[in-house]
Amino acid sequence: MLIPQVPSRGGIHYIWPGLQPDSNNFVFQDVSGDEAVAGAWTFAEWMVAGSGDYNKTKDVLVYPGDSIAICFALNPKTGRWLDRWETSPGAIGRAAGSMYSISDVIPPQEQTNAFGKLTQALFVIELVAGATWNFGPVTFSKIKIVAETTNTDWCSSPGQQAAFRFTIANPVARVNGNTTVCTIDSLVFLEPA
Repeated sequence: MLIPQVPSRGGIHYIWPGLQPDSNNFVFQDVSGDEAVAGAWTFAEWMVAGSGDYNKTKDVLVYPGDSIAICFALNPKTGRWLDRWETSPGAIGRAAGSMYSISDVIPPQEQTNAFGKLTQALFVIELVAGATWNFGPVTFSKIKIVAETTNTDWCSSPGQQAAFRFTIANPVARVNGNTTVCTIDSLVFLEPA
């Protein structure tokens, strides 16, 4: 995920990838937002229940042009999820003294198991409290999704809940047994429709 320009006006802005079960009662997400520090992006792991209850890690300051590599991985032997992220500062981040950082988080198994299998991969711009999309394109790159299905349509034709323009570059789905591996060079949210 590439951190975009800082939003220019009010409201709260979030950008994030995440995983969610079919019930939509839980989301496991890595979020960059501007709610913690006015006029700046921060980044943290979130686990949010449909009831509004959430757990969140400490915010890390990130800058426009910073790249965040994110990996959600399920250990099939233990049933436990791992969330690993690494920040790589861009020019603005380096000028501000930002350094490379890495974190591993293993969410409580009882929390992820309570809501069922995480079956939806989400890429989201979330606007709260009157916020508008005023920070330019949002880029997710080098995407790899491994899913227990032989259906491949979702890889090249993602679902969309709001009207906005986007590009998807080189979506490729490969089926191996009852697992599909989808790779996408980039998914860029360009602007509102």
